[in-house]
Amino acid sequence: MDSVSVEELERTVSLENNTETIKIKNSDLVKKFVEENNFEKPSNLLPSELTFVRSLSKENNQSDFSQSLAPASYYLKNKTATSACGSSVLKKVSGNSGSLTLSFSSKIAATWNASVGVSASVVSAGVGFNVSAEYSVTQSNTIDTNGRYAEIRAYAEYTGYRFDVWESGWFGDKKVGNGTALRPVGICFVTYR
Repeated sequence: MDSVSVEELERTVSLENNTETIKIKNSDLVKKFVEENNFEKPSNLLPSELTFVRSLSKENNQSDFSQSLAPASYYLKNKTATSACGSSVLKKVSGNSGSLTLSFSSKIAATWNASVGVSASVVSAGVGFNVSAEYSVTQSNTIDTNGRYAEIRAYAEYTGYRFDVWESGWFGDKKVGNGTALRPVGICFVTYR
């Protein structure tokens, strides 16, 4: 969603709930985002609205891992920030009258992968969060159905890093692989009508 202009989104911050909400109603942009992220979706409805709800606090960052905790042979380098939404539906609700609310409150596991056999502790040390942990996510989204059938689906929203894996050796260090580590930070709500 890097190409979304400020005019095409609605951003609100709730200090009471400690959340940030970003809503995109341009159906062409929403459809493109849903397709690019390969979301599970209903076959007879079109995506019409995309809402990101995320916590403003960093309380979910369970531990501050430092590089010194990692074994000396592997380490991470060239970290690049990245974000993604999961493609599997976490929860859904549908209806055709009044307001429709989808609330989600559960733990979601962090996710990571690497092209070389590096341990979770090395990756955790390199990215600064526990890649083996589950994180609590609690968010909700409400829409007005306007008397038409609608469905809201919730997908996990993640932020994290892409990285290179390096190995230290007697005659210098060398790059041996790469990977990605993601931590759940909120929910991507997609409204289908």
